[in-house]
Amino acid sequence: MYCSHCGTNLNGDEKFCPNCGAPVGEQKPQSDPFAAKSTTFSDAQSKAQTATGDAPSAGYGILGFLIPIVGLILYVVWKNEYPLRAKSCGKGALVNVILSVVLMILSTAYTVLSLLISAIPTACSIMALSI
Repeated sequence: MYCSHCGTNLNGDEKFCPNCGAPVGEQKPQSDPFAAKSTTFSDAQSKAQTATGDAPSAGYGILGFLIPIVGLILYVVWKNEYPLRAKSCGKGALVNVILSVVLMILSTAYTVLSLLISAIPTACSIMALSI
């Protein structure tokens, strides 16, 4: 028989493990080692945020969206000291840039299509004159 706590070989008549002192026959509680670590990490992270004043900020995200160059500058300046706040600024600037590119592509497509559609009657009239 072996100790369920430390794995030491036991005689059948012992009530406590001579190595670790755990009661013989008591099962070691099964716990998830990762759950304790993740809780500890999140507690440490929240304490660090409170101590440094770092937290995600919708206000800075909106500022980064409205003025992307400011969002980019704040991201670069704050990325080591205030990483969560910097991420908010960077996300706002990135959303603005992506939205601007999408709108530019749509605007170009609309312009090209409207030019093509306006050229159709002209082409039809030229073809009618040549017949």
